[in-house]
Amino acid sequence: MPWDEVMSKFKAGKLHSSSKKGPKVSNKKQALAIMLSEKEKAEGGKKEYQPKKKGKRPSAKDQAAFLKGK
Repeated sequence: MPWDEVMSKFKAGKLHSSSKKGPKVSNKKQALAIMLSEKEKAEGGKKEYQPKKKGKRPSAKDQAAFLKGK
C-alpha cells in the first residue's frame, strides 16, 4: 500500500493491524510499519530501510599509529 492510502485509512480509523478482524491501529508508527511490511512482501523480501552497520572502532594503538603516519 502506498503512503497516501495507508495514512487515509489510518486517519479514517479503518486500518487494522493484521486482518479486518484484528484490532484497529492506534499509532502512526504502527501504520508506517504495516506499510513497510506490505511493501516488503510485494517486492519479494527486499528491505528498503535497513539499519546502518556500525564499523569497529579503531583501538588507541591503531589511532596513534595512524596519527603518527600523517
